[in-house]
Amino acid sequence: MLTQKCILVFLNTSEIAKLYTLNKEHHTKLSENHEIKKSIWRGDLPEASRKHFWKQCCKINKVKTEVRGILNYTDNASNIYSYIQNQAEEDPKFYTVKNDISKDLPRTYLVANSQIDKSQLSKILIALAYVKPHIGYCQGLNFIAAIILKVVQNEEDAFYALLGIIKSWNLENMFVSGVPDLTLREYQVSYYFKTMIPDLYAHFRRINFSNGFFISRCILTIFSADLPFDTLVKIWDCIFIGNWKVIVRTECAILRELKPIFLDLNLEEISIYLRNNVRENHYDYKSLLASAKSFKISLKELKYIEDDFYKVQSSLKIDSDNQTYSENEDLVKDINESEGGELDQVKQDIARFQEKIKKIDEDYETVQQHYLSVSMEMQYVEKDIASLSEKKIAYLRIYKDMENKYKQSQNGISKYVPDIMSKIFFSKNEISEADEIKLADMKKYYEKMKIIEKELEELKILQREKFSIYQDAYSRLEDIKEKKLRYSEQLCNYLLKCKQSSEISVNP
Repeated sequence: MLTQKCILVFLNTSEIAKLYTLNKEHHTKLSENHEIKKSIWRGDLPEASRKHFWKQCCKINKVKTEVRGILNYTDNASNIYSYIQNQAEEDPKFYTVKNDISKDLPRTYLVANSQIDKSQLSKILIALAYVKPHIGYCQGLNFIAAIILKVVQNEEDAFYALLGIIKSWNLENMFVSGVPDLTLREYQVSYYFKTMIPDLYAHFRRINFSNGFFISRCILTIFSADLPFDTLVKIWDCIFIGNWKVIVRTECAILRELKPIFLDLNLEEISIYLRNNVRENHYDYKSLLASAKSFKISLKELKYIEDDFYKVQSSLKIDSDNQTYSENEDLVKDINESEGGELDQVKQDIARFQEKIKKIDEDYETVQQHYLSVSMEMQYVEKDIASLSEKKIAYLRIYKDMENKYKQSQNGISKYVPDIMSKIFFSKNEISEADEIKLADMKKYYEKMKIIEKELEELKILQREKFSIYQDAYSRLEDIKEKKLRYSEQLCNYLLKCKQSSEISVNP
């Protein structure tokens, strides 16, 4: 029946989505059909169908079987998720993981106001750390898991869906120690950023703004920290049918949408804007989806960029004549296996070069982890500032409304005390009991605004400090890269000289 594509014309998105989740045959047929994809790209998938659609895309039943295999759990009668929770609770090595998770829960906006949601999210993240100890817990996972929990609305299913997303979206190496894939993903997005939005890219370079900061925070949370929930879930619907290339498209669409604003801002102003306004600018999900879809990005091209990335990485280990690192390794091995007193100094020099490069690699991983940690800390401070700013605006609106009503009720009396704040704090003359209550309420909101203003000022100072640390970490990363390249080139040149020297015999 589904092979007759014309039948789909008579179905709406919700009905097609239900067919998509029925069984493997329907799933395969509809995955190959463009109608469901077009509909999802329009943002037509209804909220009522999303939970089942996501669960089907995450293949949670298959994930459950895989988890049993990973843990070698053979008791089919018991609930493996409960088993994981019990094991993690009793294992003392999860104390640090639990502590890290508990610090991030209040900062995860979707669950921050619900103790039940926070508890469920904590259990999901702890279970993930138990099943995948090489990942443990990484900042960013809290936002992703919170979105899944909000949509799936079941703690256990959300856990399996999280595992399914990590696998199907190829995110595992984004969250393991050292986040090895993050640099690759930044490189891919930067390629399209540079080629498709060159004027904004050039502007970022002129003002010394690191596009890597904005790109990495979007990637690590799959936009869940930067887009409003209603827009985000529609983007995720598209990611389920398009995987990584949809993430790249969306990142570019957001940058293009912000371009008219950013081109008129300096470094500090862009930082403030990202801190306060990003999520509020994307309520028009249809516009964002249309913009993202307009970017022509293919998996073949992404693979080409990935290959180019690894070529660039390997260039740190080759000389100016493009001698490969493996060839240099062979040359080092030949020299070290050679005999003769005159070779001792050469071997010692090579060992020193190699030790320096090894130390640089270790330093790079350490600094990179620090850089990512500072980036996330900046994000948390920025969100706190955004939250307080919203609260201040709300209090100011209430205060102004009360002030206007008070002025209207005073009629002729207000002309004697034109400054209402002076009346609130200093004047007790000609004030009725009703007026005193109104003025007391106004004073309460006025004082709340002052407290918030003080907190905002303190947070802005903290944000400036964090940004300074972030810039320092970024500079250190670049310095380490340059140092490694310099040492690698020196070693290559030294090896070439050794090879060409008539005083040293190198085995072919």
